[in-house]
Amino acid sequence: MQSLHKSLSALSLQSQSQSATLSMEVSYTFHSHLIGRSGQNINRVMEDTETRIHFPDRNRIAGESKSNSVVIRGPIANLENARQRIRADVPVEFIVDCNIEKINSVGQTNLTHHFSSSFGVLLRFYPKIDGISCQVNIRGQQDRLQQLKDSVVYFGRLTDTLVDAVVVKVETSFDHVWLLRDQVDKIIAATGAGIRCPDVSILKELPKKYCVWIRGSLDQVYKASTMLNGLLPMQLMVQVPSDRFNRSILADNAKEADVMIRVERTTSDMVTIRFTSYEWNALLSSLKLAESSSSQSGPAQQQQLGVIGVDIPQSSSTSSSDSGATSLSSPRAGDSCIPASMAASRFDQNSSRHLSQLLDTVGLSHYADLFVQNEVDLAMFTTLKDEDFISIGIRSFGARKIMLNAIQELRR
Repeated sequence: MQSLHKSLSALSLQSQSQSATLSMEVSYTFHSHLIGRSGQNINRVMEDTETRIHFPDRNRIAGESKSNSVVIRGPIANLENARQRIRADVPVEFIVDCNIEKINSVGQTNLTHHFSSSFGVLLRFYPKIDGISCQVNIRGQQDRLQQLKDSVVYFGRLTDTLVDAVVVKVETSFDHVWLLRDQVDKIIAATGAGIRCPDVSILKELPKKYCVWIRGSLDQVYKASTMLNGLLPMQLMVQVPSDRFNRSILADNAKEADVMIRVERTTSDMVTIRFTSYEWNALLSSLKLAESSSSQSGPAQQQQLGVIGVDIPQSSSTSSSDSGATSLSSPRAGDSCIPASMAASRFDQNSSRHLSQLLDTVGLSHYADLFVQNEVDLAMFTTLKDEDFISIGIRSFGARKIMLNAIQELRR
């Protein structure tokens, strides 16, 4: 993402606000750690990066559903630095199973103080109901990863515990689990770690909390967790003067970069562009899209820091002075959304309409209302199995076979 600053800084010069918004996911369990006592940690990050960082207010209210969303606002050139700072400040925690008698023989308090002073790591103990085993969570920082690994190895020697296989627990969202489901086998092959995650295709058994469990050696589970975090959804939103836009075809570029692009007319003279994809490629790919589309413009326009080519939906007759923003007519609003892939379509508010179009293409449009009644959009459609179609009332074998073949094609 090194090219982020150069290209997106050029984009920011086209914006009257000179700023943008970046939304990323960090497990809410780490939010208080990132904020720090009296906000010291996050205030330091905001001061260093000249950005504003917001954590969901509802996370502080008992009984309210928790959110993993973290929002960063500021100059485009500074957003990536702030994102990296936040990601680097997220703790790393290895989980080890050991014998509770060994722990008690040394003393939990003694172990906690010793490892804190010697390695700078935090130990937390959770005795299991069998009265024999004990789970120990050993937490450290990203920038002192080797110290953390050394502390786990030393803990194993000190307590006669095998640490050849440790566990990392990733608490995440439904969207993240949905996005990574087709990547798990690839990550297992690349890292050698074992990964267990919820099956989001079983709609009647969806868990209230979404946890991904990773087991393997220290290096294996850390590499796998890093790859899983790379699949977290992220969105970059920028505002650009509408007179800097040319109509251009971005569908092929968006598909290649695996980025979904949505364009909304904010006011009569401004448009909002939303780039959405995985965390590991969202910003960089968005940048490439901007660069590739600007190359389609004339030389004179390219000299003006480039022009981003997109299809802007036509506004209705409502004037911006009435409401502060022009409203979009329904037929054109969907044209501004270019889904990059089936993963990106998870974020597409027009996903149900895309499913209807797909069904019409394969000659099964008469089933569209059935999916609407069962609240199934295109993103969820790709998770369905044969028995799911039967459960919602599709009895025809031929229709189910056509739909299953369409799902296979979409996943490719």
